[in-house]
Amino acid sequence: MLAVIVCMTACCNYTGETFNCVLTADTIVGDISALKAALKADYTRFGVTLHSYEFHRIVDTSAPKGYQPFYISHYGRHGSRSNWGNEPYINVKNMLEEAKQKGVLTDKGETLLVKTDSILLLYDGMDGRLTDRGEREHARLAERMYYRFRPVFSSNNGRPILIQSIASKSPRCIVSMAAFTNSLTSLNQHIGYNFDTGDRMQEYIDCCKRESDRMKDNIRRIQDSLMVQLPLDSTFVLEALFSDTKDLQLPNLKDFQRDIFNTCAVAQDYDIALNVLDYMAFETAYYWQMDATYTIALRTCNIVGISDERIPNAQIAVNELVEKADAAIAEGIYVADLRFGHDYPLVYFVNRLGISGVGEQLLPGEIEQRWWAHRNITMASNLQVVFYRSDKNDEILVKVLYNEVERRIIGLEPVSGPYYRWTDVRKKWCNN
Repeated sequence: MLAVIVCMTACCNYTGETFNCVLTADTIVGDISALKAALKADYTRFGVTLHSYEFHRIVDTSAPKGYQPFYISHYGRHGSRSNWGNEPYINVKNMLEEAKQKGVLTDKGETLLVKTDSILLLYDGMDGRLTDRGEREHARLAERMYYRFRPVFSSNNGRPILIQSIASKSPRCIVSMAAFTNSLTSLNQHIGYNFDTGDRMQEYIDCCKRESDRMKDNIRRIQDSLMVQLPLDSTFVLEALFSDTKDLQLPNLKDFQRDIFNTCAVAQDYDIALNVLDYMAFETAYYWQMDATYTIALRTCNIVGISDERIPNAQIAVNELVEKADAAIAEGIYVADLRFGHDYPLVYFVNRLGISGVGEQLLPGEIEQRWWAHRNITMASNLQVVFYRSDKNDEILVKVLYNEVERRIIGLEPVSGPYYRWTDVRKKWCNN
């Protein structure tokens, strides 16, 4: 059933969908207690970069009078996928099977064993493979974009509706692109596409360069100093899984807990419900969540003393966005440019663009409080730059959405709300 858009004075909301809450720019940054409350409210958020996309109720600030959207520039991370390697699942399975054979496996342990077997079966030796859930995420994102910005996809005055769509060479990105564009086509069969992928596009789709040894050493030192401050329990897991341990050949408990955490984190990508808090204390799950958060934040975000080495690499992606936007404004051939890529390039990209909620400069010690991975870089995370024009004004306006939430552009004054002059935005992005 297609979503129906209901227009209101200050926002647009979809009917027929269930949402946990409304997410706006004002709810992006919290504190550590708020982060812990958010994790307790939804255990899937412990998945960090493996966390499936959260669909929140859409809230739109009204555009200035007379302005309508006409072009969208989009970058989306691939949808939910399998992880790399099966070692964590094998390690968990072997330990639980030993306990079962010796009659000391608890009911919770039996549940974990069954679901770990299911994950192994679905993984099937396929690293980074898009799952059914990943396809659904992109199909739904396309539907929400279509109804949110209907004028972009309108064929008024006989104008052809053409979209340029480019994917990373990775199969999970190509399949994500297929799911997204097939969804658009199901809504409007008059949409035409130009599809592409290849080495030349890879330069801006995957705008990463290898970390220097100096950067690796610096990140490792910083992360170790941050992690040592967090507690790590080693008893809860034993009581949750085993009725007795005296006859078991127990593994290193820290490694075992990490394997359980990684198994639970990826389960959601296969549509398997597996709550990590059934198997370890909250503070232990929080420890591993922060370990994964620091890994991506220190490598991709605007972190004092670190970011200068890698974020400038994303300027090639910024330049490509600006070039295609200028062409859309001048020539109007494409109504949208779609790109399907990866998590690290996307975070570099939005940091280089200066997008609020993701791109603020942080000290390493501020990451825990201010940079929440389950909001900033889930599966299918996406950037949408939406362009508006008016018949009565030559000024082109833009607004930026990250994960479908209106965002500020750091360092610029908007015309109103989240709407900025393209001339101002272009100057900032080209002069970074």
